[in-house]
Amino acid sequence: MKKIIIGLLIFANVATTISCKKFLEKPPEGSVQEADALKTEADVQALLNGCYLLLGNDQMYNGKLQTTAEQLADHLSSNNLGGKQQENNLRRSTIFNTDNADLFTGIYNIVYRTNKIIEKIELVSAANKPRIEAEARFIRAICHFEIARLWSHNPGYSVNNSHLGITIKTAANLLPPNRATVKETYDFIIAELKASETNLPTFNANRLYADKNCVRAFLARVYFQMNDFSNAYSYATQVINSTNYTFNTVLATRYTALGTTESILKTSNIQGQHTPGGKLREWFSGRGGLPYFRINDVIYSVFNSNVGDGRNAWLDKVKYPGNTYLNKYDSSNFEMPIIGITEMYLIRAEAAGEIAVSTPAALTIGIADINKIIERAYGNNTKNLALTVSPDMLINTVRNQREIEMIGEGDRLYQIKRIGAHPIASRRVERLDRRGSIWNCPGFILQFPDYEKNANAAFQLNVEGSCL
Repeated sequence: MKKIIIGLLIFANVATTISCKKFLEKPPEGSVQEADALKTEADVQALLNGCYLLLGNDQMYNGKLQTTAEQLADHLSSNNLGGKQQENNLRRSTIFNTDNADLFTGIYNIVYRTNKIIEKIELVSAANKPRIEAEARFIRAICHFEIARLWSHNPGYSVNNSHLGITIKTAANLLPPNRATVKETYDFIIAELKASETNLPTFNANRLYADKNCVRAFLARVYFQMNDFSNAYSYATQVINSTNYTFNTVLATRYTALGTTESILKTSNIQGQHTPGGKLREWFSGRGGLPYFRINDVIYSVFNSNVGDGRNAWLDKVKYPGNTYLNKYDSSNFEMPIIGITEMYLIRAEAAGEIAVSTPAALTIGIADINKIIERAYGNNTKNLALTVSPDMLINTVRNQREIEMIGEGDRLYQIKRIGAHPIASRRVERLDRRGSIWNCPGFILQFPDYEKNANAAFQLNVEGSCL
């Protein structure tokens, strides 16, 4: 808890300014009291802008969130990992892992800021109040979702999802942490997202700020994680049918300085101030030498078995003999897509297979969706699924394509857990993990930092280890 207090005091001492950069800096101690930090609508808007910057900075989507999930999954080579990364990779995280604690604190610090915005919403004009509050609630929801995926077991782990989730924070205070159930956690996330959708603009052309489609995309992602395929299909369809996002028909990395037309929500480079994706470049990129994160031989063989797949070029086994690295992040700088249209097609395609019995027309749509991705990968339609394939064939194909398409993006861990929790036994794979762990073993979730227990003696920590 001590680290959270220190982090939150950074905000409490922020000087009044309309510059969002100022809201990310710590001014001299004692310069201003918290009550004076937000005085005008411009201050509230600046703090909201700062939340978006933090989403794409060290606190979350700069790669820290993704690389932490990759450490727990099954694509990295374990041989050269050390310290805190090795601890995660061995699925034995402890209360003393400061990398995990920093991620945890950083995300909750964003939540704190959104709560402060909502508490000070009376400073905002009637014209802007609904939109600013909606953006704050959207950010608060996705922060809780990302914490829940890493620090609690997947929905489906227990009957009625009564197992412990995370602390739900809806006020800018330092009350002792108290874990809600996973059902309560996901109910909160969904309610926040749905509430925010109402007052957001239909579409933000710059894709840097939340709009209705951002909410729908995250609702698709959340429902998909819950194995709620009907809702996942519906929300993914709404995003796809908006026609605001162009699916790239030519295979190219999504991580370039020019960005991608596929982004639904992204963070951009701000020269001299904000460079997203730093952790991805630091640990994955091989531009300046053999990277720390390397790809294991098992997944390399999976890629290599797909002759003619253009995505094979993402795994470079030549540049550093004896090692394989992922070159997705080799660009010196790039825009960071937080959520994009390819994921929507993957979600809808798999969900289509799941609902095909009750909604037969969905099967044809799902096949067309996954064929877009397959055809892009191979540069032709020779590997496309036939329109007559079964729902199970579609589901299995999408799962395989998703693993390849989203390698290194922090997605694999969540698929291991989601598919392991599938409500239908014939579609459940409890040991999808290529290292042999069962989906619900304790080490697949992170341990809470020690200060959570210090702040509340009754706080229940996660069970540690017992995976490998």
